[in-house]
Amino acid sequence: EAEVRLWWTQWPKANIAIVTGWRLNDREGTLAVVDIDNPVLAKKACAELRDMTTLVRTPRGGLHVYFLESAPSKSGPIVPGTMDLKAVGGYVLAPPSRANEKGYRFVSATGIQAVSSAHAQGMAILARHGIPVLDRSAVVSLRHGRPVTEGARNETLASVAGSLRKRG
Repeated sequence: EAEVRLWWTQWPKANIAIVTGWRLNDREGTLAVVDIDNPVLAKKACAELRDMTTLVRTPRGGLHVYFLESAPSKSGPIVPGTMDLKAVGGYVLAPPSRANEKGYRFVSATGIQAVSSAHAQGMAILARHGIPVLDRSAVVSLRHGRPVTEGARNETLASVAGSLRKRG
């Protein structure tokens, strides 16, 4: 405790980060956070999830939705620019951290909901609010299960885009 107090004395404006992807204990699960960057979607998700799990409003109007996963996931984008998953290899800033003079703040701290997959929860949030997400399995089936090799990316993407456009 003395060391932490010393840190706050030395760096009073420091932020607090929570490392994601770690297991709280054998019973509870692995910490994962769905990071919603779109303020409109964040507002809708906040109203929907307020009483279900811990929620943190971000300085730019986004939302961090906390989950405990039964199996750990890797951090990465769910929909680039709209939603990310912060899990193994990631972190989130926590209240009362500040960015651009605005702070992170708790909206709801009702506990952390246990789920099988935080990624699936993020996808469900997107689906409930009409945000289309390209299912990666559709791309694999269009490529007949073969990986896209370097040098063939543009042609493959054009082919996939044309196929998706035909489907509507």
